Amino acid sequence: ILPKLHALAHKEICQIIYALCYTWGAGLSHGESVEHPWAEHNQVGLSTREMSAGHRHDALNAVHNYWNWCKTEKLGECLCDSIWWW
Repeated sequence: ILPKLHALAHKEICQIIYALCYTWGAGLSHGESVEHPWAEHNQVGLSTREMSAGHRHDALNAVHNYWNWCKTEKLGECLCDSIWWW
């Protein structure tokens, strides 16, 4: 399956065979959701660059845990909005 943004980097035959819009159960997904956190996480990488390995690991774990917690907190609201949208 090719996420919509990345599909253009592939050959036309791959775009046709692996297009997300023809994948059963994909719905209106763009397939790029895993890319969203990287902009913020890259900034954290810059601020933890000079930490020791253990401190850096702990700091990155804390950021990822917080991101996941926020995502989990908003999941119910997001699902309700998408249900009422239909």
